[in-house]
Order: sequence, then C-alpha cells, then structure tokens
Amino acid sequence: METEVDGNMSIGKTETEVESLRRELKLSKETTRLELQEVRRKAKAVIEKSSKENERELEALRNQLEEAVSVRENLEAELHTRKLEGEETEKRIQDSRKEISELRLKLEEAVSQGDEAKKPASPSVETSVKIAELEKMLGQRQNEVSKTKEKAKQMLKEMNAEKRELEAQFKVELEESGKKLSDAEKSRLATAKELAEANKGLAGAMATINDLQGTLKQLKVDKESSAVAVESAHARAEALEVQYTEYKEHARTALAQKDSTIAKLRDSSRVVDEDVQFQIAEGHARAEKLAAKLAEMNIVEHNLEVAEERSRAMEARIADLTAQLATSSLKASQKEVEVEDAKHLLMGEIELERGRAEAADQRNAQTLVRMRILEKCLEDAEATNKQLTELHNEEVAKSKRELEELESKRRKDKQSADAARRTVEAAMKAYSPVPDSLDLDDTKPLLDDEVDEMREQLNDSISMNKMYAEQLALLKTEIRAMEASEERTSRLSDNLQYDYLKNVIIKFIETDDFNALMPVLANVLAMTPEEIEEVKTKREEKMMRSPSLLRTESWKLPKMF
Repeated sequence: METEVDGNMSIGKTETEVESLRRELKLSKETTRLELQEVRRKAKAVIEKSSKENERELEALRNQLEEAVSVRENLEAELHTRKLEGEETEKRIQDSRKEISELRLKLEEAVSQGDEAKKPASPSVETSVKIAELEKMLGQRQNEVSKTKEKAKQMLKEMNAEKRELEAQFKVELEESGKKLSDAEKSRLATAKELAEANKGLAGAMATINDLQGTLKQLKVDKESSAVAVESAHARAEALEVQYTEYKEHARTALAQKDSTIAKLRDSSRVVDEDVQFQIAEGHARAEKLAAKLAEMNIVEHNLEVAEERSRAMEARIADLTAQLATSSLKASQKEVEVEDAKHLLMGEIELERGRAEAADQRNAQTLVRMRILEKCLEDAEATNKQLTELHNEEVAKSKRELEELESKRRKDKQSADAARRTVEAAMKAYSPVPDSLDLDDTKPLLDDEVDEMREQLNDSISMNKMYAEQLALLKTEIRAMEASEERTSRLSDNLQYDYLKNVIIKFIETDDFNALMPVLANVLAMTPEEIEEVKTKREEKMMRSPSLLRTESWKLPKMF
C-alpha cells in the first residue's frame, strides 16, 4: 500500500513537473518568436531605408546629369555660332583684300595720270590754286584722321584697362581654383587661358583691320580729291597691304588655335559624360543587388515560419507525452504486482524527460543570449547607421553650401563679364564682329566641379551600400544560428516514439548488444558523432579494467537519474 501511495505521489510530482516544463518551454518559444519578429521588422526597415536613400540619390544624380548635358548642348550651340561668325569674319577679310587690290589698281592709274600731268612746263594759275585748295583739304582730312585715331586709341586704352582688370580677376580666380583642381583640370584651365589670349589677339587684329579699312577709305577719298598725294598714298597702300597680310595670317592662326581648343574641350566633356553614365549603371546594379538581398530576407522569414510550426508541433508532442504519463499512472494503479518494476522504468523515463527539458532550457538560454547579442549588434548597427547618416547629411549640406558659394561667385563673374562685354561691344561695335568667350571660360570649370561633386556622391552611395550589405550579412548569420538551434530542439521532439524508445532501452539492458543497438539509440536521441565516440571510448576503458563491470557498474545510473 505504501508503495502504491509513493507511486501515486511520484506520478503526481512528475505530472506537475512536466506541466511546469511545458509552460516554461511554451513561454520561451513565444518570447523567441516575438524577438525574431522584432529582428525581422528592424531588418526590413533598414533595407527599405537604404533602398529609398539609394533611389533618391540616383534621381538626384540623373537630374544633375540632365542639367550638365543641357549646359553642354548650349555651349556647343554657342561654339557653333562663334565658328559661323568667324567664317563671316574671314569672308569680310577677303572682301577687304579685294577692295585693297582694286584701290591699288586705281592708285596705279592715278600715278600714271599724274605723270602725264607733270609733262607741261609751267602750270597755270588756276591749277596752282586748285592744288593749294586740295592741299588745304588734304591737311584738314589728315587732321580729322589724326583726331579719329586719337579717339580710337583712347577707346582702346580704356578697353585695354578694363580687359587688364578682368584678366587680373581671372588670374586670381585661376590661382584659387588651381589649388583645388587636379593636373588635368589645370591643363584645361591653361588651355582656356590660351584661348582667351588668342581671342584677345584676334580682337586686336580685327580692330587693326577695321582701322586699316577706315584709313584705306580715307585715302581713297583723298586720292579722288587730290592727285598731288598719289605717290605717298601708293606707298601707304602697299605698307597697309603688308600689314593687312600679316594681321590676316595672325587672325587665321588664332582661329585655328581656337578650333583646336574647342575640340579638346569637347573630348574632355565626352569623357566626363561616359564616366557619369558608367557610375549611374553601377548604381542600378547596386539597386538590383539590394532587391536580391530583400528576396533572401523573405526566404529567411519563410524559414522562421517553418521553425514556428515545428515549435507548435513540439508542444503538441509534449501534450501527447502528458497523456501517455496519465495512462501509465492508470495502469500502475491497476497492476499492484508490477509497481516496483514500473516505478523503476518510469523514474528512468522521467529523468530522461527532465534531462531533455534541462537541455531544452540550456538551449533556450543560449538562444536568449544570442538574441541579446543580436539585439546589441543591431543597436550598434543602428547607432552606426545614424552616425553615418548624420555625417552624410553634414557632407551633403557642406557640398550644397560650397555649390551655392560657387554659384554666387559664378553669377558675380557672369555679371562682371556681361558688363565688360557690353562695354566692349558698345566701344567696338564697328571693329570686332567676333563675340567674347568669357562665358565659356567661366562655365567649363563649374561643369568640372559639378561632375566631381557627382562622383563624390556616387562614392558615398557605394560606401553606404557596402555598410548595409555588411549589416545584412551579420543579421543573416545570427538568423541562421537561431534556426540551427530551433532545428536541434525540434529534432529531439519530432517523430519521437515513446514505446519504441522504451523497448530499445529494455533490449539494450537485457542483451548488452552494444554494436547493434548503439546506432539505433544515437539516431533516436540525436547524438552527435563526438558523443558516440565518447561513449565507445569509455566502454572500451571499462572493458580493459574489468569485463565484469559491464553487468554491474556499467548500468548504474548517474546522479541526475
């Protein structure tokens, strides 16, 4: 009777312990599931944030590229217009040369006529009076020409002074920008400076040509009004023709240098455009990689759902074990004769269940520790991401400020250049048909700065994507570790047949057939190869000491049993 009471008490205690273990296991599984959901949510938020930021950066880069392309098209149109105006200038020069040749022929005819007029021995009084009047008119014309030349020289001095001021400003800006630009940019600035000097020489040549044209016209009028100054006009016409030829060659050389410089600028802008297109293609590739990583996270979520289903199956299996324990207790009450044997077997089974529960608790504790480590890593990643975002925002703000400063400087330079150009155009409206190229010299360095800024933004985007990829890899590693822990926990509970395990243990006790039954036990208990090897080693050591221990000490249960 006491044995029956003790058996009932032990059964009640066993049921209470199993129920408490089942509740603790259920609570730990629920906690693990909630923590996994929180981790998935944070990982999704990080991935969505990174993808949105990449999309915004790509959109901004596209807009900047479109603006750069439009500015480049405007520059090409302006260069084409200036080239057409240069061709018109060449035509005007050719027309002026034709006029000089015609004037030279007329002067030769006038010289021949003057020689014939000198043959009479004594000129008449009327002729001498006309000659004096013509000399007086010629003197007046020469005075007017000298005054006109002085006015033109004064205007040229003023224009040269303004140009020197502009050149001094450009030199200062070139020195400041030369400290920030690379060797390639310095070479382009030097090329632009040569182009400005060539344009300046061309403008001077055109002014001289126009001056010569006015002088030739004045000489033509003097030739028609007086035949006395034919010899001097002929000599002056030849000298002017020589000067005209020299200035024409100089203008042609300047135009050729300008065309070559324009070709170099087009080549450099084409290279920059290709580089920007390549960077944009890399940005699209990175966006596709992020989409692939998001798909992998969806697969991980599916695996986590499968793990939750397995945990639910394990809980159902624990309920089955509880029902089986109740059946065992009923059978124990009905069979008083077999109480002692059943009690021994039941205690062994209870201790096995307790060992499994303790192992499960250890695994849950390890899972909780790993979850805390994962949360800490995630918090560190979020803090790092926040710091990097703040640094990125500061860099963007700094870049915007620098861009605004450069834009304001460009506007001031453009205003000063427009004012200078208006002054030059007002003063040289009749002298220089070729427009100034100050806008081109100012716009090209700004385009290079914008391209460099776009490259820096692309590099920042690449570094941010790399950081997000590292964080995502860390999260995937932790999730895989938790899945492995869940798999090991579920493997001890899924498809576990209680009667089969009991029969295997009884058979092992009765026969001691180690080689035949050990693989079966290892499979049922999910033993690792290291554990199997340890059991074999201990068995061999005991057999070496005393073979008789196999029937005595070998089956003494440890303290936990």
